[in-house]
Amino acid sequence: MNLGTRSTATAPAYVSKDEKRDTVDKLNELIEANRGLIKVYKTAMERLENEANIKLLQECATQHDSYRAELSNCVVSYGGEPETGADNHLVTRAWITLKSLVKDGDEPILQEVAEDMETLIKEYGETMQTDLPDKARDLVRRQMSEMRVEQEKLEGLSALG
Repeated sequence: MNLGTRSTATAPAYVSKDEKRDTVDKLNELIEANRGLIKVYKTAMERLENEANIKLLQECATQHDSYRAELSNCVVSYGGEPETGADNHLVTRAWITLKSLVKDGDEPILQEVAEDMETLIKEYGETMQTDLPDKARDLVRRQMSEMRVEQEKLEGLSALG
């Protein structure tokens, strides 16, 4: 019996310790980014005037909390601890930018939110370009696809003003 080879049935499921650590780190970055975008949505909701826009952002915030929870579960499945700390610099910048808007009306706020969503989608895209195990890749791909639909809705609202 050759102990140096794994059966082909279990080989795809095997993830090395280093791969697990890298995957946990990448997923934790996305957890932080989603947490930050939730803060952006909540800050925007405080400034918006149109109830339909507020409702959409509430739904978006709830969806991103769900993404955060899914990513956290995936981190745990790879033996890691989900990130619960501070926002990353990118999201903090977005939140500060949103809070500093002084223009009246919903349009500039919705434009800022749509831009921040675009930044998060790019971060997901960068994560997709890295070496992820299939389970994590599938999760990131699905969330990114759903975010694109969300972004289109946000861009449509900001265009309507």
